Amino acid sequence: NALADSPWRWYRRGGADILTRTWKEPAFPPSNYSLDILAYELTFSFLPGEPRQCVHVRWEVHMVEGHEQYQDSAWDPDPNSLWYVVEECERQLVPRENTTCRVTGLKSFFPYQLRVRERCTDYTFDSEWGYAPNFYTTMPIPAGPPLNVTLQPGSVWAFFFDVKWLPSVTGQCIFRTWLLESREVGQEEWVRHKCEAQRKRGTVSVYDAPFSLEQPICRVDFLGMNTTHEVRVKEACTDPNANSEWTYLPYLVTTIIASVAATAPENLTVSNETAYTFLLQWDPGEPNDCY
Repeated sequence: NALADSPWRWYRRGGADILTRTWKEPAFPPSNYSLDILAYELTFSFLPGEPRQCVHVRWEVHMVEGHEQYQDSAWDPDPNSLWYVVEECERQLVPRENTTCRVTGLKSFFPYQLRVRERCTDYTFDSEWGYAPNFYTTMPIPAGPPLNVTLQPGSVWAFFFDVKWLPSVTGQCIFRTWLLESREVGQEEWVRHKCEAQRKRGTVSVYDAPFSLEQPICRVDFLGMNTTHEVRVKEACTDPNANSEWTYLPYLVTTIIASVAATAPENLTVSNETAYTFLLQWDPGEPNDCY
């Protein structure tokens, strides 16, 4: 019987009304990060915070290149770098209880920061960011230095000679090119030579890793007559941190003196004359020591 209800009693103190205020309780941020770091990837996990009034939607993961404590210093890779969303984790951190994510495509031996927060159906309940400790990715496993660097027999001439070698173990190197350099005895600067040889794999094994059955061969050229040179070669990778060490030719190489001149061209002919042009043709002579 509504007529039997009691009257209202107001919350009062000392004869005056008292106002009360309620507030929302957002989720607590993640904590207790665990990082397993490699050269080009990492796997991390974390402890979720108390959700309180949050109705979970997803975990949001951000990374940034560089460390805040290195900003404006020589160690800062990019002072203008911004936090970016790690989309790989959107798929891996489902449902809420799954708090382990693998991130790939990182740079080797590079500083990063990582942060995670919980997103809720009502953004006012989103947690604050939880920050993992700053970290560096590791150095990659480099390619092994080239093996058996030697002269190609019969290749020493007045202005060039050819060098060959065997590729070693690949490590984590993605092959880019061979670096071939020479230095004349008594000089300080090394000179780089064009080398288009590829890294081809065979079935023979060195230290349980395959290497090429076809030896790379490249030319050390544009040299002076009767000059003596050191030679070195290394494998260069798409990531310079994975480059091999230099391997040196174990002996010096001296070019010969060019003593036989090229013979004169033969059968010189002129044809197709017009008012302003004509076609000149000939047969080359023997190059002999000409290069």
